[in-house]
Amino acid sequence: MPMYNFLFVIFTSYVLYGLSGNLLNSVWPKVAEDIGAAVALLGVVSTFCNITSGITSAFVYKIRRKFGTNITVSIGLAFMALSLILYGVAKNIYIIGIGFIVLGIGNAIVDVGANSYIIKAYDAKKVSLLHACWGIGSSVGPMIMALSITFLKNYRIGFAIGAVIIIAVFILMRFMKRKWEANKASVAKEIVELHSVSEEEKTSNKKFVDIIKIDLALIVMICFFFGNALNGLMNTWIATIFVEQRHISVIEGANLATVFFASLTLMRVILGFIASNFKTKNVIFFGIIVAIVGVGLMFIKSTNIYFLYLNAAVLGIGIAPIIPFLNHYLKTLFGENNVGEILGYCSIFSLTGIGISSFCATLVVKFFGIDVIQVYIIIVAVILLAIFSYIVYRASKRANI
Repeated sequence: MPMYNFLFVIFTSYVLYGLSGNLLNSVWPKVAEDIGAAVALLGVVSTFCNITSGITSAFVYKIRRKFGTNITVSIGLAFMALSLILYGVAKNIYIIGIGFIVLGIGNAIVDVGANSYIIKAYDAKKVSLLHACWGIGSSVGPMIMALSITFLKNYRIGFAIGAVIIIAVFILMRFMKRKWEANKASVAKEIVELHSVSEEEKTSNKKFVDIIKIDLALIVMICFFFGNALNGLMNTWIATIFVEQRHISVIEGANLATVFFASLTLMRVILGFIASNFKTKNVIFFGIIVAIVGVGLMFIKSTNIYFLYLNAAVLGIGIAPIIPFLNHYLKTLFGENNVGEILGYCSIFSLTGIGISSFCATLVVKFFGIDVIQVYIIIVAVILLAIFSYIVYRASKRANI
């Protein structure tokens, strides 16, 4: 099995990671109405998903170390397909909550498994393109739901379509695993090393207390907490904010979510080709500042659909580089051999950040109304900017020692 074929399937799994995570978010107001749940409960069930992801992330590195990338990602895909099936049959918020927990397990396995492989084996371009694949899936998800509601008059069919796609890729990965094992002896040694887990990775057994003793490790994990909190808040709430604040239709909200994810994806693709021309830290600064501008635009209570499209696009452009380039920045800060284990703990902080921030967003909406959620989001963004600025300052001082 040529290396690029495996890379293609890893990228495809990341498309499905984005797809599964945003099918429900894009039509949540409609689903909430259908099952008799409050709109604000999206933050609560999202918290279940992301805390589950955070806990699962602690074990993904060990799973990949034992079974390799293919089996690890395949397990994640199976959980994601099951979550969509649960959404499709859900009649109450409890089934939705269980679906989010299952999705959280699948998301963590695919996310950490794929990133551990790509960051170690490739450069910043491939990392950005990998996360562009997440954006592709996130863009396609709202489109599937909008088409299901418009033409099939049933959003549940959208979940079924997503589950079928994931199951098909799962079967493809299992087929490629058997083909890879059958032809392993006939391919170049360097390709075998990329597809397999190195002996160094297998024997490494650093604990969290060992990792945080590494200079800057803990503050970087906190940076991931706020980085993914900002990312997750926009992914989860963008459609709902526009629908509830601007009183537009659910379909228009899904279309705005599509614009957000499409601009995010396009930006990641562009960065995938030009990333080598810029310093990683500068790209991250650019993303955070543009994201703050995008959230600022949300304070303008315009109902002009073109302005809303522009707002969604600016948000997508800003969010685009933050997580993939933070991931790649780990190699700059800590070196290639420490990336896998540190990434696992950064993922725990990342997904916990999404979970806690989503729960806090629910409290903000419940007690102050959805019209002020932008204030909360922009506070998260400013904290992220301050923490990352401190990391860059410390890293520059360390380099000069």
